Amino acid sequence: MPRLYGLDALRGAAALCVAYSHLIAKMKHDGAFDEMTGYLFLTTKAVLDVGKVSVLVLFALSGYFIVSGLHRNRRTFERPVAAFVYQRFFRLFPLYWLSLLLGVMFPWDDPARLFSVLVVAVNATMLQGFFLVENVLGLYWTLQIEITFYALCLVLFILKRGDSVRWDLLILVLQYGFALLLAYLRYSLEIKLPVALPLMVSVCFLGALWKRTDNGRALDTGGYAWAAVGLFYAFLLPVCLLAYSRDTGLGETWYRYFVSYSLGAAIFLAATRMTGGGLRWLAPIGGVGYIIFLTHPSVFAIAARLRFHPSTLDIPGPVYIGIMLSVVTLFAFFIKKNLSDPIQVYGDRAVGRLGRRRDSDLAGPAQPGT
Repeated sequence: MPRLYGLDALRGAAALCVAYSHLIAKMKHDGAFDEMTGYLFLTTKAVLDVGKVSVLVLFALSGYFIVSGLHRNRRTFERPVAAFVYQRFFRLFPLYWLSLLLGVMFPWDDPARLFSVLVVAVNATMLQGFFLVENVLGLYWTLQIEITFYALCLVLFILKRGDSVRWDLLILVLQYGFALLLAYLRYSLEIKLPVALPLMVSVCFLGALWKRTDNGRALDTGGYAWAAVGLFYAFLLPVCLLAYSRDTGLGETWYRYFVSYSLGAAIFLAATRMTGGGLRWLAPIGGVGYIIFLTHPSVFAIAARLRFHPSTLDIPGPVYIGIMLSVVTLFAFFIKKNLSDPIQVYGDRAVGRLGRRRDSDLAGPAQPGT
């Protein structure tokens, strides 16, 4: 399969859209709105929420790359499970800890906020959501879903249940059903149950199945992938209706979730069918997408402390947003060059040693974004 530069560009664009979504929502909350920003908010947050679109795209891309990498480890390492765990550790945790440090030092929502030692310590594990401990940064909920996805991948890999597309489809149907059950219980009991957990995990597995079937084109297995896509849309409407018809304080409206998630899935599927050669120049942004995702609240907080804020600047809101997204991107490239890349070089060596890379394997380090 040729290198899909469009997916690299899509990852970077999705991370920037998440940053944009948080920034414009905060500007609205602070009352730092002009007429142009108001129109921008209306078109990108009111009915169609680009942040939710992008989060779904990022989960689908994670599944698209991660599962195939895990199965590739079987050929590359004598200890494929250990290699996978170490690979994910070096990819996720060093940058996450940097984000956590910045989040504690520069809270964005409340500059005077102080976090307890216990909250910070539990957040350092990336498992705080499972212990009902608050996230230092609200976006960390996505990482707990990612961890759940990894754990399920390992279980299926060890049980050797990931070798059949029929099993893949069955697992997806079970996940869709679990999401629908939680949505029903959330609606009927009026309890804020985590419907996003099984729903987004299913999106990860949908991305994995899509890649496994050559993006739905394989003659013998493509039908399973298209069935999974059809079932996703069939389950999505009742899940959104039941889970998000009541506002629990986050401005839930079922149609915004349904429209955004529907579009996100369609964008992901379309992007996998395009080689994206013309987007080659945007592909490097995908390599810093994780950094953009983790650090943008702190970059915005630092800018606000330096009084670079719409309330103190005589510039249009969209111009301010463009400047801040550019700053976040430049900061991400700086972190990648000076921190992430050196850590990854060390991590690749450690993975090769701890996972016992086979002498006959000539594969180099994992491709960017995997």
